[in-house]
Amino acid sequence: MQSFSFLQMARMGAAAIWGAVRYPKFAAFRPHDASFYPRDVCYPVYKSMRTEHKVFYMPNQLGWAVAGDYDTFAKLLRDDRLSLRFADWRFYPRAAEDKKTELDKLTDNLLMSKHRADHQRLRRLAVTAFSPRIVDKLMPQIRATVAQHFDAIEAQGQCADGSLIIDFALLARVIPLEVLTQYLGVPSDYQKDFYAVSEAIIGQFNPSAKLDESAALQGIAMLKKMVAEKRAHPQDDLVSALATTAEDGDKLSEDEMLALIASVLAAGPDSVRDHITTVAHTFAQHPKVWDEVRAKPELLPQASLEAFRWSHWGHRGFTRFSLEDIEVYGVTIPKGEMIRLVHPVFIFDESIYPHADTLDIHRANLDKLLLFGTGPHYCLGANIAKAIIDTVMAELLARYDSLAVAQEPSYESNIVSRRAAAPEEAAEAAEAAHA
Repeated sequence: MQSFSFLQMARMGAAAIWGAVRYPKFAAFRPHDASFYPRDVCYPVYKSMRTEHKVFYMPNQLGWAVAGDYDTFAKLLRDDRLSLRFADWRFYPRAAEDKKTELDKLTDNLLMSKHRADHQRLRRLAVTAFSPRIVDKLMPQIRATVAQHFDAIEAQGQCADGSLIIDFALLARVIPLEVLTQYLGVPSDYQKDFYAVSEAIIGQFNPSAKLDESAALQGIAMLKKMVAEKRAHPQDDLVSALATTAEDGDKLSEDEMLALIASVLAAGPDSVRDHITTVAHTFAQHPKVWDEVRAKPELLPQASLEAFRWSHWGHRGFTRFSLEDIEVYGVTIPKGEMIRLVHPVFIFDESIYPHADTLDIHRANLDKLLLFGTGPHYCLGANIAKAIIDTVMAELLARYDSLAVAQEPSYESNIVSRRAAAPEEAAEAAEAAHA
């Protein structure tokens, strides 16, 4: 794995100190601290970021937070001076080709790591494989998987008074990964290995992350074996579609296929997990909204989007890297810096969403939320992600007349999201906090 040398670590430490002295900061924004994640703690801070602290440096993240108004957000998303390529970060841990591990090669080939021409080529070759057709064929299995997990967790949560206590954080953790492995055509026995690849890729965006290189490399070996099997014996799944797709004689290389698969595993399970947990928690906090959706189930997709807006789970937002010095709100961000467009701040802009702090499932412009990104970087896996989210929410709606919060969630420390922890994760987090 490309790791930071002693010299690089020294440079990063010096840059953090220099940035802390030279640039504006806002210590109240603590995306690395789980105590920041409850909505009543973080959203007052987000409010300050909309007006008073729109751009500031984060020394412990070696990057910048940018917030403020929605129009600025939309412009920055389209700004060609901002890149999605991790390799454009000035502290990217570069390595000579002969020193790169299989994980390094995988990261180098991620779709978001490609320059424009290569990016367009890969999307053109991959887009058919990510079409709704595969998802549609998988829908009966997705519904069965979701129902099976609801049944299992209900059996554990049955109370003497007839009520149910559902561990939704656990439910939201296990369903997306299982469905995604079905979508990819991955045997369930391989889930642990592939999840290690997912964690390793995400961890490369977090300088403080501890990565299990051996587990990640084992997962990549499993991926290669599976790709070879699908090339020889294609089935009706995503990996087979990627393996057999060709256009004018052009087809995906093994490294490109592995990177596309790993991208789905990296972004899919975590984002879908966080989304359905946050939306369910929001519904439980608003019983009148739940009653209205129960009476009119066709409101569910709109209500889920508004729940996402009202309590956005992703405090990292959209990560970009500056290709040149760029001025934002009068502050110059130097070339090569990591920039995080803090999404939940922008979508509370009162000029776009009046009475933004009110949960209103009848808003007419929720398409501005950009749940799956936008433009050429719109999420390739949006169809399967939406299918999982919609199926879980529909199952929740069909089963339960009312929802309530039995216990406020515990959170795991996570630089990407305000993630509710499943019980064993909460226990591990508590143990680590007291160690």
